[in-house]
Amino acid sequence: MRIKTFFVAALAVPTLATMVCGTWIVADLWQAYSGNGRARDETAALAALAQAVEVYAVQRGNINVSMLSESPVGDAMRKSMEEERRATGQAVSKALRLMQGLKRSPSDDMETTLSAIGKRIDDLD
Repeated sequence: MRIKTFFVAALAVPTLATMVCGTWIVADLWQAYSGNGRARDETAALAALAQAVEVYAVQRGNINVSMLSESPVGDAMRKSMEEERRATGQAVSKALRLMQGLKRSPSDDMETTLSAIGKRIDDLD
């Protein structure tokens, strides 16, 4: 074997091993990056759903106050209730939009359930 061939082979083997290890590391990092993106999207959807529940609780509180009041509901309370109803609708729409953006989500069931809850709220008013 010639010295030139020996040096080329001696450099090629570690270079090839380095390329294989580098490819493996990059693939592993890409998988972690993709998983983090999914986790971010799922967290955003759950945060929007939690905000929708919070806005609904505020809306429900004003409905309860007006139902327990002995006097008729005033214009200010009606205006407040209408603003809260709009805010609840927007929060629920945002939560549904984010849930539908997930690849694996029960968004159809959630949409049906949330629509039924919205209808029940509207029936209370």
